[in-house]
Amino acid sequence: MTALYILDRAEAPIPETAAGMLPSWRRQKLEPLKNENARQECLCAGLLFLFAAKRRGLSPDEPVTLLPAGKPVFAGRNDHFFSLSHSGRFVLCAFAVSPVGADIQQIRPFSPGILRRFSSGEQAFFHALPQEERQAAFFRLWTRKEAWVKAVSGSRMVSLSESDVTAPLPGLHFFDFAPAEGYAAALCGADSAPPSVLTLTTHELLCSPELTDRHTRSEKNTQTGSVLSGGNM
Repeated sequence: MTALYILDRAEAPIPETAAGMLPSWRRQKLEPLKNENARQECLCAGLLFLFAAKRRGLSPDEPVTLLPAGKPVFAGRNDHFFSLSHSGRFVLCAFAVSPVGADIQQIRPFSPGILRRFSSGEQAFFHALPQEERQAAFFRLWTRKEAWVKAVSGSRMVSLSESDVTAPLPGLHFFDFAPAEGYAAALCGADSAPPSVLTLTTHELLCSPELTDRHTRSEKNTQTGSVLSGGNM
């Protein structure tokens, strides 16, 4: 069964010191970011990934590689797949035993020109809707398309206009949901059953057994590094 982990980060920001818990591939993504919100999103996504990996019985330091499109995947194994997404106050992490894609978007005004990235079937579906329903419908379609790209991009390069997510796609299923009013989200994968869902606050995430042990080891490593550095001066 696909497992979906949702972090609601509205409660409080996560301290930057928690970055020491991140695996190397996520620290590399975090380090060049300067914007405070972007850093928080990246940090929260990395910590939620660690939590989910531990819940699935995986080592948090399992090797991860980036595909040409930038999608992170476990290196050298085909029994566990994951997908990350964040928008606004929410972060998603989906885990499955087959390729999976997750996407979340905060509903907001959008440029009509972006509809050119929709297939003809999707554009027809969109324009057939009453005007007052179109904004929410746009983001339902968009999150489906992003989730689809993430689910299939491990095997080939794809573009958003290649699929029609208003029609059945062979071997794939969508799960649409909204963690709160004003958001749209979707999962895409081979699993036809609804995912198991676990929602956490930032406090619950940081205090979880899955992270407290790693935080302790991270602090010990930092202290050891400081002692060694002092000895070399």
